[in-house]
Amino acid sequence: MKLFSTYFILWCKRLLKRPLFLFTLLLMPLSVIFLQNCHTKQDAVIHVAIFLPEQSSDHISVELAQNMISLSNSAIRFYRCRTEVSLRSDVAKGKAACGYILPNNLDTLLKNFAEKPSPILTAIRQEEDMRTRIVDEIILSKLYEPLSYYRLTNFLSKKQDISSKEKWIQDTYQKNNSSELLFRFEYANGDENFFLNNSHANFMLMPIRGMVSVLVLLCCLAGGLFRYSDRYRILPHMDSRRRRLCYLLSLFIPGLFAGTAGLITIKMTGTLAAPAAEIPAMLLFVFCCMSLANLLYVLFTHLEFYLAAIPVLVIGSLLFSPIFINLEELVPGIELLSRLFPTTYYLTAIHSSSSIASSFSLIALSSAFLICSATSASLYSRIKG
Repeated sequence: MKLFSTYFILWCKRLLKRPLFLFTLLLMPLSVIFLQNCHTKQDAVIHVAIFLPEQSSDHISVELAQNMISLSNSAIRFYRCRTEVSLRSDVAKGKAACGYILPNNLDTLLKNFAEKPSPILTAIRQEEDMRTRIVDEIILSKLYEPLSYYRLTNFLSKKQDISSKEKWIQDTYQKNNSSELLFRFEYANGDENFFLNNSHANFMLMPIRGMVSVLVLLCCLAGGLFRYSDRYRILPHMDSRRRRLCYLLSLFIPGLFAGTAGLITIKMTGTLAAPAAEIPAMLLFVFCCMSLANLLYVLFTHLEFYLAAIPVLVIGSLLFSPIFINLEELVPGIELLSRLFPTTYYLTAIHSSSSIASSFSLIALSSAFLICSATSASLYSRIKG
């Protein structure tokens, strides 16, 4: 144990003196800080224009417009236009995905709708797509409360005279009114997605978990570079026990630092909802990356080949793993290619419907890398012998 602790401290000091490795570690939390501060409501994915006459006296229309504008976040931004012409112009130019013209008599229209359905709002859009349908649901969700109240009073008035009980009905309705979210986001395994359920979530941070996994892989592969530098300088002067320990620490310490920095980064994004699942998944992923780095070291006796393999694995992970987009849903057969990269299993090992299978896949993949490493090392030793 004393030997391990001594070498552990020495290898940590050695690693922390590498500016490029420190930069890679700091790149994880710094990317979160950068994205959190560079994205504002003005940069929202969907822009929605709203027009309401300046002198409107309809309290429902005014309240609806105010509620929409207050809902603006990094995903959807509602803004008010001065004229109907400017609203139509913004939609035509693509500045707004859609627009809504609020009438002066919205309260009356809602009362009439409770008796006989008829158009209430005027929606302006170039074409109907998923974005505009989502906005339609958000707008209608805000109209649901007054509309449902009018439908309730309309139903009761047909049964009996409720003029003397109107105040009691209104108070009872408000008391039992549900304030649940219009949408509730869940992961494939049924866990609640607290990040997406937060109305003020910064959607620019969504690929951070995938980016972290790639940087952790890169740090683990960088650990293999120590073994090449130590091959002729340090290791020949050590016995087999110390040599094996140095082999292990050269891979373990970069993976430990990278995994810790990765978990801190994920925590900063607000997506670290289940530490009991996140930490084991990260440990398995780091172990898998270490096993992969060990296999590459055994296969490639020359440093140049090892260095050439690093960008292939990093770029391949970015392209084929579900970091920015899941190509498996777009390109048939791409799943087999994505399964070659450990990042794919890590990203599906937390909240996926096959999270347990992905965790076992990380273990199986790590075992396969270690077996291949041992087999290759044995073959090389026989050839040299």
